[in-house]
Amino acid sequence: MNPTGLILLFFVILVFMTPFIRKSLKNRKQYWFAHLLNTKSYEEMEKGLNAFSSKALFPRYELECYRLQMYLVQNNSKKVDEQYQVTIESAVTKKQKIEIYTNAFEHYVMLADKSKSLELKNKLKEFNDESLNARCQMLYDIFVNKKSKYIDQLEKNFDKLQDSEKMLSAYLLSVQYTNKGDTKKADYYSNLSKDFFE
Repeated sequence: MNPTGLILLFFVILVFMTPFIRKSLKNRKQYWFAHLLNTKSYEEMEKGLNAFSSKALFPRYELECYRLQMYLVQNNSKKVDEQYQVTIESAVTKKQKIEIYTNAFEHYVMLADKSKSLELKNKLKEFNDESLNARCQMLYDIFVNKKSKYIDQLEKNFDKLQDSEKMLSAYLLSVQYTNKGDTKKADYYSNLSKDFFE
């Protein structure tokens, strides 16, 4: 094969292989980030997120999500507040925006932070997703307004749910029975929900 043909063949192979190489490197980085989180190697993870190789492999939004996870695990409320804003600003697609606004809403509503959760709930309404809006309203009513009007609805479908959904529903039922002042039922559902949080 002449030199021109070899060069063309090289570029064809390079173009074909690049996505596979990139995916492999990205998977290795994701595994590494998960390992650093699990081992609480936060300084090393911060350096890894700022590394050129990470910025070359991941969109900014994904890197900011990893950074947010790190601050949430550290339970650093000040950095979590700041990082939610940074991550929201880095979201480009509609899917990303819904994802991060929902994540932020659920975080603040479970802290019963009325102002932040209300602001995020109103922001999510702009996406015109009826199912999402109904879920947000339910969480807001349970955690902020201290209501218990979703008990019948959640208990009716409880046995049909998958394990993780069942444990989350058990937690929501526990909170509602606490709101209602029924400590016996609250403790019952609280014990059922423990597997979800362990």
